[in-house]
Amino acid sequence: MESAKQYSRLLGAMQSMTKIWLSICIPTCNRAEWLHRTLQSIVQEDCFILSEDIEIIISDNASSDNTQKIVEKFIIKYGSKIKYYKQSQFVCAMENFYKVCTLAQGKFIKLNNDTAHFRPGQLANLLDYIKQHDKDKSLLFFYNRCNTTPYDYCHNINEFVQKVSFYSTWSVAFGIWKTDSMYLSHFLTYKESQIAQTKILLDLLSHVHRPMLIINQPLYDISTPTKKGGYNIAEVFGYNYLNILKEFLNNGLLSSSIYNYEKKRLLLDHINPFYFDINNLWNFHRTGYFKWLWKDYKYCPYFYLDYLSMLYKRMKKIFKFKNNPTKIELL
Repeated sequence: MESAKQYSRLLGAMQSMTKIWLSICIPTCNRAEWLHRTLQSIVQEDCFILSEDIEIIISDNASSDNTQKIVEKFIIKYGSKIKYYKQSQFVCAMENFYKVCTLAQGKFIKLNNDTAHFRPGQLANLLDYIKQHDKDKSLLFFYNRCNTTPYDYCHNINEFVQKVSFYSTWSVAFGIWKTDSMYLSHFLTYKESQIAQTKILLDLLSHVHRPMLIINQPLYDISTPTKKGGYNIAEVFGYNYLNILKEFLNNGLLSSSIYNYEKKRLLLDHINPFYFDINNLWNFHRTGYFKWLWKDYKYCPYFYLDYLSMLYKRMKKIFKFKNNPTKIELL
């Protein structure tokens, strides 16, 4: 613990010398079209153009499209405010997250999806939050929700899980102060989970003893790539996410009542709708449903009831299409 404090003090001294407040870190792979729109939403803002407060870091995970050419056009115009790194060969997403975050020089490191473009004026609002909390180093979570209040505070893991639920896994919501960057190593040690950012946030809440500011303002719009997915949602959420929560449940930092409530809404509101994908909109892997979920859900009646309900809806959709294939656009 003392070495961590010394590391933070050293980084704090280094940070006092930098002009950069915010590092927007964008991991990307073969999404040139979406990346272009996201970059454009940043560079057109006065807080980027007229100051040295913001840098953009891009880590390209060995893209085979024209990502590099697009980024180079921005670099020609904006110079060292935009930095580009390309992996020599494809790595897992968490390794690319780690790379892009460790290249950052700003006081605050903000992950940004290549599909998340800022709404007009909202980049300045994000920067204001960072400047306002530079002294107290409150943890910042960018919920991007239109709630009745612009922000909420939480002081422990119970409050955080209760308020943001499985959205803690959303990479665009993640940010971390440079002085806390030792926790970025979880991107490597928890890379198999594919959601190491959740582990980082929960560890910060339990170890650094600073409140979490949940920013509810809608800062950006999200473009949805064609056939979003590519991983097994039952594995990543029903197994990996719950296992991360159980670490904190077992050491007494997460209550059993909140854990069980979260487990239920995770299945009903997130896993099942995407896993069964009634309208065939996504590209999530639909294998091993019981393999990944059985251990944690086998004693939960809602598990069986919702499974049968979703299975019925999916079979009904398939049957309807087989009997009227010309109407597929209406399904």
